[in-house]
Amino acid sequence: MSLKKELDELLQSEVISEETAARIRRYYKENPGTANRRLIVIFGILGALLSSMGVILIMAYNWVDLTIRTKTMIAFLPLLIAHLAGLYTLWRRRGDSEWQEGSGVGIFMSMGACLLLISQIYHFPGPASSLSLTWMLLIFPVAYILNSSVTSLLYIAGITWYAGYISYFATAEASPYLYGLLLLLILPYYGYLIRSRNNDFTTILHHWVVPLSITIILGGFTQDQGMWMYIAYFSLFALFFITGQSSVFQNCTKLQNGYQMIGQTGSAILLITLSFKWYWKNLPEKIQATDHVFQAPEFWIAAVLTIAASILLMVLGRKHKAILNEPFAYVYLLFLLCFFTGLYSMYAFILVNLIILLVGVWTIRKGNKNADFAELNFGLLIFTVLIFSRFFDSNISFLLRGLTFIAVGGGFFFANYRMYRKKLEYEK
Repeated sequence: MSLKKELDELLQSEVISEETAARIRRYYKENPGTANRRLIVIFGILGALLSSMGVILIMAYNWVDLTIRTKTMIAFLPLLIAHLAGLYTLWRRRGDSEWQEGSGVGIFMSMGACLLLISQIYHFPGPASSLSLTWMLLIFPVAYILNSSVTSLLYIAGITWYAGYISYFATAEASPYLYGLLLLLILPYYGYLIRSRNNDFTTILHHWVVPLSITIILGGFTQDQGMWMYIAYFSLFALFFITGQSSVFQNCTKLQNGYQMIGQTGSAILLITLSFKWYWKNLPEKIQATDHVFQAPEFWIAAVLTIAASILLMVLGRKHKAILNEPFAYVYLLFLLCFFTGLYSMYAFILVNLIILLVGVWTIRKGNKNADFAELNFGLLIFTVLIFSRFFDSNISFLLRGLTFIAVGGGFFFANYRMYRKKLEYEK
């Protein structure tokens, strides 16, 4: 039912007065609602993307028959139009998010198309990574000038592709050290988004995209001593999880808090992965002599991330005591114990399994105490995956495996039903 019809019915029933109805109409006229505004922004961005791709396809028509001068003019034309749209936004539409995001995306796409076309027209040598680096360096100021959060997201995606390409797929050995500087260029704008509009959809996307980008690229620093990178990843996930517990994310739901979700899930996946024997069998052989270890970049990355996670845990632990009750805030420290035990004995995997049990019990207890279904089921899921994983390295009959899964399924049902009853009693 529309607002007009509802107001008419309320007026006829004498529930509200004409003056109140007029005030309601005026309010909704001035405040169209975040959902409608979000749709307008999304359609504006889609329009800019489709228009940019349409221009590129049109330019491809009879491209070979055109002169170099004509090709050059056509290559710069979309970029010129996008910049004019950006200037119009700054002049007449400042503060209008649809125009800011649309023109920002238009400049981003047209800049990439222009660079690609000019490179093809004049046969500039060089790999695709160099072109993408130039593209990102030219585009990052647009996020600041137009206050375009979508451009910021596209920039982060672009530098992630660049760093991932040179570290994982390039033939020559390369490390993505430049990625850190490129990410630092956009972090002040990310901080501005957190301070000014932390609950916006695009800011929430930043909470997911930034930690995902760092997680993807961290593995690109691996060279000869990749075993140290497990410590680095545990510490990184601890950093994410502890960051997600800070006051900045207090008003965020679990799905909005990408740092907490990635830190928690990443730590659990690593623990399950390292609960097998394969990692611990050859660990002492793969760790080289001490003088070589201190020369390995993986060792120093792991050390820096571990120290950073410890400092953050101590600082935030003083302000927010609840962090000290979170099991995933300590997993990286427990893994350090397992790692150095594994240098002398392959039975360190038993310690990892005990840590998984401890974390699972702690998570279930916390979920039950706070009446949190998501936390409870996550703890139960940890147990289930651990049991399933043990089936691969043990000779257990199919009958016993089947009975085990039935018991686990019953445990899921019983725990959730008990939680449901507990919530009903609390609400009464």
